[in-house]
Amino acid sequence: MTYPAGVLRFALALLVLTGCTLDREGVREPATDGGMDAAVLDASATCDPACAPSEECRGGVCVCAPGACCPGCDASEACEDGRCVCPPGACCPACDALEACEGGVCVPREDCGAVGQGCCAGDACAEGAVCAAGACEACGGDGERCCDGAACGAGLACADGLCAACGGVGEGCCEGMVCDAGAVCDGAACVACGGESEPCCDAMTCGDPDLTCAGGVCQDCGQRNERCCPGDGCVEAALVCDPGGTCRDCGGRDERCCAGDTCEVGHVCDGATFCRECGSNGRRCCAGGVCGMGEVCDAADFCRDCGRNGQRCCAGSTCDPGRVCDAADFCRDCGGNGQLCCAGSMCDPGRICDGSDFCRDCGGSGQLCCAGRTCDTGRVCDASDRCRDCGAAAQPCCAGGTCDGSRACVAGTCV
Repeated sequence: MTYPAGVLRFALALLVLTGCTLDREGVREPATDGGMDAAVLDASATCDPACAPSEECRGGVCVCAPGACCPGCDASEACEDGRCVCPPGACCPACDALEACEGGVCVPREDCGAVGQGCCAGDACAEGAVCAAGACEACGGDGERCCDGAACGAGLACADGLCAACGGVGEGCCEGMVCDAGAVCDGAACVACGGESEPCCDAMTCGDPDLTCAGGVCQDCGQRNERCCPGDGCVEAALVCDPGGTCRDCGGRDERCCAGDTCEVGHVCDGATFCRECGSNGRRCCAGGVCGMGEVCDAADFCRDCGRNGQRCCAGSTCDPGRVCDAADFCRDCGGNGQLCCAGSMCDPGRICDGSDFCRDCGGSGQLCCAGRTCDTGRVCDASDRCRDCGAAAQPCCAGGTCDGSRACVAGTCV
């Protein structure tokens, strides 16, 4: 929809009065110190910065000139009644410097840009060429100028504006800081690597298996019976740097403890940092207080035989069969008369576990009643849980209310 010019001017005045700030498509604040209102009132005010070609200055404000296109059109376009249009036969958008517009189509130029021709506008040259002193020269090859972006062909690198071989010792580093085998990139140049006192090669390796990469340099150190590398380093986990600065075997019997005070299986690191056999009777406990079968780790960190009578209780307060772990953590014979009750308050046949956790003979006259309140033949369990003779005259009746001979059980007594 097209609005009358008077309506547009009225809308513009409202924007100015409300202090709106636009770029080329509308209004820009004036550079005067008096504010927007002063600019509107002062028709002599100038615009700073200067207005664009499609704008005009009104009262210190840049506005789009009547019929102009704001912002301006592209180089290949024309402005018609405030609209950018592509004229017949023009190329929109505009062609680049290496192209010419023919009948509305961009086609490659033949008069510039190729090797041996002059440079096109903006020092442009075709791919594989670069502009030098107004002419396009081949680029990217060995000894040629570097192409745009310091680019060169495969196996070449840009140095001081020229492409040269790269990757070898003494040559520049190839793209991605890469060098040939046996060389490593140091700054911008490839230097020999992997030899003694030379930088380590990629992946921190050295060319000689007797050399060690330490501190980024290949050194004759860190191997078995060699001097330690800087930082007391050795190349294998089974080597440790001794106080004399030499890498020694570690982890085995009577050898130094390895890093982290570790030893081989069956050995433990003692207080003097040597590995000692562990896990058997009289030897130190292995890591985690572990001992062999039939041994237990005592409070002094030594393994002791366990489970038999008089020996320490094994893991879990267990003992050999026929023995029980007492309150002092020693195994004692159990189940016999006067011995501790076995696990589960069990005793040998003919005995019972009394209230003090000892086994006592049972079933005989005057003895404790056996399990189930039973006694030997001719005896009965009384109210105090003791076995008494029964069946004779004036004795308690036996089990089932029986008495000897012709006697009868009367009120629990044989008469």
